Amino acid sequence: MNLKYILLKILIILISLIGIIEYTKISLSLVDGTYTKKFLSVSPFSKGAGEVDSLPPEVLDLRSLVEKNRLISFSLRFTSIDESKKLFITARSVEFLYPVRIDDNSRFIIFIGELPFLENCKIIDKFKNNTLYECVE
Repeated sequence: MNLKYILLKILIILISLIGIIEYTKISLSLVDGTYTKKFLSVSPFSKGAGEVDSLPPEVLDLRSLVEKNRLISFSLRFTSIDESKKLFITARSVEFLYPVRIDDNSRFIIFIGELPFLENCKIIDKFKNNTLYECVE
């Protein structure tokens, strides 16, 4: 027989053997769930996919305060942040936190940035650089 023909047969057998081994590994990982878990951790359909990549950390922190305190509306205030960043954070918060509303007349105020003193207000909660106040008039 021709040497080229023998090498081609060996190559086909090796490729087939590697394919069978990989197929077996995937089958076994499907049985114990590791393949599915690995896929879901990077899937665009998994819960929260893309939030960390596309949202500023201030908005993600706002969500933690809003969910923990079960707010339906709040007023958003800033300290020491430039205007363009304020607009960006506000716009992303409106979109991301819906149906929770940002309302300037709300008795709940969330400050992003340094901790200011507010008259007739008490601190309800603090998360990272955000502080939630409840104000009574």
